[in-house]
Amino acid sequence: MRFCFSASSFFVSFYKMEMIKQYLILILLFFTISDVVNAQVSSDTIKVLQQINITATRLNEVNETSTVQVLDTTLARLTATTLAEQLTREGGLFIKSYGPGSLSTLSLRGSNASQTAVLWNGINICSPMLGLFDLGLIPTFLVDETTIQFGGSGAEQGSAAIGGAIHLNSRMKKEKGFEVNALASAGSFGFYEGGFGVKNLSNKVYTNSRIYFQGAQNNFKFNNFDDERITQSNAKFSQIGFAQDLSIGNPSNLFSLNGWYLKNQREIPPHMLTTSSAQQQDDEAIRIVSEWQRKINYWNWNLHSGWSKERLNYRDLSSKIEDLSTSYLMQNDAEISYHKNGPLTFTTQLSWLHNEAVESAYGDRQKVNQENISFLVKYQISKLTIRTAIKQGYYKETPLPLLPSIALSWKFRTGFLLKGNIAKLYRVPTLNDLYWKPGGNPELKPESGLTESVSIEWRKGRPEKNVSVELGCYNTRTKEEIVWLPENNGLYHAQNINEIWSRGVEVTLKGKYHLNEIVVNGFISAHYILATITKTDASLSEAVNNELSYNPKILLKENIGIRFRKWSLNYYHDFTGERYTSIDNSQSLKPFQTGELDLAFEVMIHKSLIHFFCNAKNIWNEKYQVIAYRAMPGRSFQAGMVIKIK
Repeated sequence: MRFCFSASSFFVSFYKMEMIKQYLILILLFFTISDVVNAQVSSDTIKVLQQINITATRLNEVNETSTVQVLDTTLARLTATTLAEQLTREGGLFIKSYGPGSLSTLSLRGSNASQTAVLWNGINICSPMLGLFDLGLIPTFLVDETTIQFGGSGAEQGSAAIGGAIHLNSRMKKEKGFEVNALASAGSFGFYEGGFGVKNLSNKVYTNSRIYFQGAQNNFKFNNFDDERITQSNAKFSQIGFAQDLSIGNPSNLFSLNGWYLKNQREIPPHMLTTSSAQQQDDEAIRIVSEWQRKINYWNWNLHSGWSKERLNYRDLSSKIEDLSTSYLMQNDAEISYHKNGPLTFTTQLSWLHNEAVESAYGDRQKVNQENISFLVKYQISKLTIRTAIKQGYYKETPLPLLPSIALSWKFRTGFLLKGNIAKLYRVPTLNDLYWKPGGNPELKPESGLTESVSIEWRKGRPEKNVSVELGCYNTRTKEEIVWLPENNGLYHAQNINEIWSRGVEVTLKGKYHLNEIVVNGFISAHYILATITKTDASLSEAVNNELSYNPKILLKENIGIRFRKWSLNYYHDFTGERYTSIDNSQSLKPFQTGELDLAFEVMIHKSLIHFFCNAKNIWNEKYQVIAYRAMPGRSFQAGMVIKIK
């Protein structure tokens, strides 16, 4: 605990620095230090290690008893410039997009955006004020690994992991040596992007430095409700980002440091019922995570500390409104695990989380602390893995209910894997829920729930020829859901009133076939999701048994890819079912389906591998809305190249 308090004192003093100027100094220093350390250690005479790797698993990482989906990390992902685009194309979830460059949030297994955790290198980066994360702000160029974990586990993933979790992680290259990556592309509606990265793995040091930028005019045309051809206005956006990863050590003693800086400037276009907008929004975020992993005999020690600062500046030039908010997140974890030769592993974790924000609507700086202690027992033999966990949390110095969970994974016969999970869930109120004036309610209770899931997976084949099928179902009930409702005076007020029942079925089929120089692979992912309100306030009694707004019952994702020698062709198809847009289910948006075609060619010139790619998004020129009255672009094109030098 001394580590937690000393780290928190450091961060409290750190965020009093000046904003942009000192951010840039910090980032430049970060780049310099990593290069200096790398230069110093590489000249050492220590025995060369094959790979820096720690086998200990932290509590909040993806575990083997979960239903997971690892997204493609090959060249194809570069045509999905943001995480929102990649999840829309490949992920088995629904992305609520307001349009290119605009707000994009997610819905996983019928949960809302604030009920899914988004973890970057182990820290939850969802906004402390809103409880959600804008996936349109994350460029895929700065992410090494993206994994979707379906289903909640409050004892392991913490608050907000009701629908599941999105894990964004930095991963080091496997081969020793120096590597340079460069990206450049351009496309329809004034789109452009560029990226440059340098990574190196030497004796005991791994470094990865990346810079990225993108922007677009977003001046696409669409038909309004009078079938008039309109050009989208006030929709420009631009982004610049830096990422730095540094790891020093060996398999039994490893220190890592990861940093992000992202700055976005965007205009907010008018909805389809208006003709103009003068709204703008600037988002700026800096995040730093440090981790020390130590292995001594049968003990694994892990100290993990993260800090995040987000700044949002909203302006409406027509009404002369300007709102500036700044939020801070600090997270410190100390974890010990014990694993002797045998089937049992024991893990204990202490966690301290601090959320803080400055917002004029709060009237004053507001902060909330949360402390947790977790215990995990893992039993693993050749065909069976059982994980049992329990968490005791303290929120605003008040104990939360105990959160137990139990999960198993059983290979009951060749090629078959059975997975099951039962867990209690919770989500604490956001700072806006508690302190926004008017309407915030400091007396709100945390949301709570229970989830059960089971799935069976069948795999057959070899790496070059294989097929797999996974069938699963789940059932989740959430109580005390926080809802903002209007009162007699017309003002909205936060209340614990809703009870939600989400259930569904998921089917995923994957396959790969290799014949001589031709490789064919593909997947189909189908989801049936039914999320209904089972209890609510008397004033909204007509909503009972109705479906949640913006929750499609049917989701279908498809991909087929063909590779021949240096050429590759991929087609992605997305079908999204009907979504209700009103609480009484009287209004809805029609189902839609979009297609995307990617073509790539690679060539080796000396020691440089060059990928040329082009793609067509919304190839069928579908006219659709994801969010009511928010126009989406028709067919668009993009072309570019990626250079890799080793």
